[in-house]
Amino acid sequence: MSNPESSPPPSGASTPSSSLRTGSRYVWAALILAGVLLIAAGLYWQYQAGRQSLAFPTTREEALAAAVREFEKALDLDPALREAYAGLSEAYVLQGDVQAAFRVWERAAKANPGQAWPYIGMAVLASEQGGEPDASEAALQALALDPVPALRATELAPLFSRLLGLDLTSSGAAYAVERRLSSGWKLLGYWTDEARLAKGESATLALFWRSPGGQKPDESGGEWRSLGHDAWMQVLPEARSLIENGDFEAPMKEEGIPGFPNDIYKASRKIQGLERVERDGKTTQAAVLANTPANMRSSLVTPDLPLSKDVVYLQTGWIQSPDGSGYLGWQWRGRLPEGSQRYAYAASKVQSPDWRHATGLA
Repeated sequence: MSNPESSPPPSGASTPSSSLRTGSRYVWAALILAGVLLIAAGLYWQYQAGRQSLAFPTTREEALAAAVREFEKALDLDPALREAYAGLSEAYVLQGDVQAAFRVWERAAKANPGQAWPYIGMAVLASEQGGEPDASEAALQALALDPVPALRATELAPLFSRLLGLDLTSSGAAYAVERRLSSGWKLLGYWTDEARLAKGESATLALFWRSPGGQKPDESGGEWRSLGHDAWMQVLPEARSLIENGDFEAPMKEEGIPGFPNDIYKASRKIQGLERVERDGKTTQAAVLANTPANMRSSLVTPDLPLSKDVVYLQTGWIQSPDGSGYLGWQWRGRLPEGSQRYAYAASKVQSPDWRHATGLA
């Protein structure tokens, strides 16, 4: 039921109220559009002002000063960032302020106590600047704190060779061990030419130890030298490997690989093989165990090796196992002390497409 006085207008006509609503929509649309334009204009002006305020370095001096500021900001965020210390030190050297560059590494040593790398950086800087005494002092400090990264610093190889009486510029390499013996002595790492040892040749073996509570070695085996911080270097000038054909240099025979006559799993000899492979950029011979679904386990085992009482034996090797689980270890034969393990491993459950170096102490 409708009221005649309020009946709808004819088609195409409009009432005052509908015209008002339509006009309001246009007003609001105009205000919104104006606001968007103002925001866009403000952002543009801000961008232009920012562009004008950015002062890019135009000279070498300005670039170095900017680099110093950025490295300082990085160190404020992370005082253990080695790369920032190196960059900051180099920036000061390029500015001609060598003393400031040295203070960078002193600051790094203070912020990272017990770490060798600040002293490595200090030794490299001193060596580059011709400061032999300072370089030697810093190098020995790094060596006493952590010998392996120190000896891996190739820039310092000539310096360490003179300090230690070793030819570190040859084909030898340093490896970490970090294994503590029941006596409390800890083998930190060693340096030697493993390829020569594996081939049955003699080679210099330098062992780096940490003594417990200031103890001194009895110096009955090899040549000993104190490095400070309870660190000691033991040098065996004519070390040899106990394993025959350790580098797999002998050709394959029908009965298997020479020097490895045993297999604890009694697998078929057809699983064994030799291949020429590349490892660390060098071509070498490697033994292969190509297991099958029918033969999931196989091994390469040397003959029993005669051992001596109270002697520490070092086992090292490279292992690669892309599709399985590889092990490198040893098995004790004969009577064992109560509670001791018959098997031990330098590496266990290795599944890796890359070669891994493994070290164990027996």
